[in-house]
Amino acid sequence: MEVSFNKANDNVNKKNQNILEALQQQAENRKDVAIIRVEQLYPLPEHLLAQVYEQYSKADFYWVQEEPRNMGTWMHLSRYDLPFSPKYIGRKSSASPATGFKKTHDKEQAAILEEAFA
Repeated sequence: MEVSFNKANDNVNKKNQNILEALQQQAENRKDVAIIRVEQLYPLPEHLLAQVYEQYSKADFYWVQEEPRNMGTWMHLSRYDLPFSPKYIGRKSSASPATGFKKTHDKEQAAILEEAFA
């Protein structure tokens, strides 16, 4: 698991590369955000996530993903008893992994980034 830290009040967890790049770009000039990139999902490195939580125990944690809520890693995380309860930021549940319309995709992507840094 790659962990990059800034002095942080908020942590954003992300696996998807496209949105990760956008998050990192926006977080570059902020001292109140740490982005933790989880590369290994199985077995989930719970001990490393617990270390992150200990370091930022007063922070708010968010899980940010491009995939709809019922797809991607968010559903996988629900199987674990983590020491923190991250708030989900991403697309609403859907039968399809993508909207099929670039304008809609771009609008949803912008909304995810806006909510992540609100």
